[in-house]
Amino acid sequence: MEIKKIILILACFGLCLSVQAKHLVGGDMEYTCLGKDLQGFNLYQITLNVYRDCQPTVDFPTNTPFDPEIAIQIYNSLDNSLETEIIIALTDTLVLPLTGSDSCVAPPTNLCYARGTYTTTIRLRDNASGYELVWGRCCRNETIQNILQPGEFGMAINTRIPNTALCNSSPSFTNQLPTYICRNDLFSFDHSATDADGDELTYEIVTPFTAGSQMDPVPIVPPPPFLPIAWLPGYGLNNVMDGSPALQVDQQTGVLTVSPQNLGQYVFSLRVTERRNGQVIGVIRRDIQVNVIDCPINFPPNIQLPDTDLISGDTLFFERDQENCFSFIVSDQNGPGIGSDSISFRFDGPHLGLPDPGDIQVQSIGIDSLLVQFCWTPACDFVNFPENSLIFEVEDQNNCPGPNQIRDTIYFQTIAPELILPELTCVQVIDDQTIQLDWAGLTADQQNGFSYFSISRDDGTGFLEIAQISNPIANSFVDISANNATQQNYCYQLEIFYECPILESGPPSMVFCSEPATGAGICTVSASNGAMEISWRESGGSGFRAYRIYKVENGISQLVQEIFDPAVTSWIDSEAIDAASSYCYELGLLSGCDQEILTGEHCSIPLEATDNELEITINWGDYEGWTDGIANYVIWRRTADSDTIIGNLAPGLNLEWIDRDIAIEQGGLYCYRIQAIPENRDSCRSEAWSLEQCISFEPSIFAANAFTPNGDGINDLFEIKGSFFSRYQLRIYNRWGNEIFVSDNIDQAWDGTNNGQAAPEGVYVYMVEYEDFNGNVFQTSGSITLIR
Repeated sequence: MEIKKIILILACFGLCLSVQAKHLVGGDMEYTCLGKDLQGFNLYQITLNVYRDCQPTVDFPTNTPFDPEIAIQIYNSLDNSLETEIIIALTDTLVLPLTGSDSCVAPPTNLCYARGTYTTTIRLRDNASGYELVWGRCCRNETIQNILQPGEFGMAINTRIPNTALCNSSPSFTNQLPTYICRNDLFSFDHSATDADGDELTYEIVTPFTAGSQMDPVPIVPPPPFLPIAWLPGYGLNNVMDGSPALQVDQQTGVLTVSPQNLGQYVFSLRVTERRNGQVIGVIRRDIQVNVIDCPINFPPNIQLPDTDLISGDTLFFERDQENCFSFIVSDQNGPGIGSDSISFRFDGPHLGLPDPGDIQVQSIGIDSLLVQFCWTPACDFVNFPENSLIFEVEDQNNCPGPNQIRDTIYFQTIAPELILPELTCVQVIDDQTIQLDWAGLTADQQNGFSYFSISRDDGTGFLEIAQISNPIANSFVDISANNATQQNYCYQLEIFYECPILESGPPSMVFCSEPATGAGICTVSASNGAMEISWRESGGSGFRAYRIYKVENGISQLVQEIFDPAVTSWIDSEAIDAASSYCYELGLLSGCDQEILTGEHCSIPLEATDNELEITINWGDYEGWTDGIANYVIWRRTADSDTIIGNLAPGLNLEWIDRDIAIEQGGLYCYRIQAIPENRDSCRSEAWSLEQCISFEPSIFAANAFTPNGDGINDLFEIKGSFFSRYQLRIYNRWGNEIFVSDNIDQAWDGTNNGQAAPEGVYVYMVEYEDFNGNVFQTSGSITLIR
């Protein structure tokens, strides 16, 4: 037997290396127990199926041949020793028919698979441990995508015979896996096996074994454990072939499922384990290569409803007493390789009150695309039921796998016309008898069910209808009965009446009055944090569009601010900072009709304050903003301690006030404001102010140069005298530079002690730090002699 094997290997080196290499695609090994022969040996029929590529090559234009003989190694499972090696001649070859996961897909022209079968009967002595049978060969297809260097390594096919006393036969695979499967198609295949002994079978996807190489194409396969192939990074048992879902097998049924996402060739092994009475007795494996190709897909047609507010899900809404038309597209977009389909459309269903199906219009040509238009005019008294529906049925004429048909139930409900909220845009006084109203007219799709416009007016006694307009595109009305329109305020409201299903009114417009803004006007011109603030009454008219603030300089008005919120009633002019100047403002009120009403001009009060040796003289200009005149001027003074009224002065030519109450102990900052009060104060408490004008006095410090703390009541304390400072600190040091006294209170004097003990006579140094009311910091120092 050994000599025969060597002859076989030598014969293959000339032929097998160039022919057999890089064509293996799978295999499996099965056995059947035949009982014992007359000498007591156990007889088994062994069948090895080898699958290979048979695509013609240059050397073999017909196909690639199989090895005429193969060698199978048989190992004793007790100690993995080589029991024997058998040579099996090629029994049969068959070019397999190309099958796929989709029967409508034509087989690829670049695929050819063949099966070589090697069958023989072997004699084995009794062995309670059983035997391991294995065959190995190089090489696999080099185009495989999920393992490393596929063209450099071969495959190993094994099976396990259990205790010979059992006379067990291996499972046998029932079906052959299709030659190719379709990308992006959920593939399911029954890859189960049968067992003649009735043993329990379970299935598992496992890593294939490898054996041989380019330099050793027909190896003697070593005993188990056998060498697994090396997965390409990213692949493995959890991701054999880029599937979503991934390749998996049902452990009980052997059904394989996968939806491959990428093209290519992939290998894996399916292991079948047989159990008897719960114990594993045998294992067979099938090594499998799968080809994933692009397959033409015949997608079913699709009904696409239009994107409109009158469609919600699968329900169409029809406005009563109005022709409603819905156009939708039926499309049939097939995958590559499938030609155009003719599309047919059919109407069916319990339409319950719908018109004749003739109202559904279908375009005459329907190749891959079909336009369907459905029109219906419901009566005003149409009754809605939940089951009001119709069925659209679409079919494409395709021969394989057959016509695709879809049915879609469409429900319909009728609705009343949309009740439009009318919008009055302008109420404009033309003359003393005439007021013109304007509004946004109705568009064509807003006129459904329209009956008339209703105009109501309130002259102070309540709203009454004054006109009805039946033209749906009307957008204005002239009221010629508005007596005294330039003096009296008239308010209007617009409504739209609809006649389907009953005469009813939609929501009324907002009330719009003839005065664009009522009661608005500047109340105060005052100081705010060193700038000028203008405040006014809120506009009371519904026609308000904006406040406009004008700054008046030398009789010329300049628009400086527009405010569109009617609730805003003040504005600060940050550029008005000079108290000696007068700043004048005017408020404009802009209506929705672009009419502007200007209120009267209002100005600030100019103010000057001068220092005359601890007397401050205040002068200001007379205010002329009110027709009723000035009642009085109020003089306000602010110091570090208070903000108080120090005087009142009647209007006149000499507007001056002298403040002689300048107290050193009150600090050095004195600020003044003038407030003008009108003769007749209105509801918004009108008043005018000046900006604040301040006088700041420089601080000063005085100190003696000696004191005698001897208790005689004369010059017993060292005191600092000063004025007009906001912060103060005194520190005293002895001759060695040690601090012996500190105080932040100018009224606290030094009594000549240090930590409660009398300080010795001598010269001491003092330092004073103080700050004025403008934030300037000063320091002074000197010496003081202590005499006992």
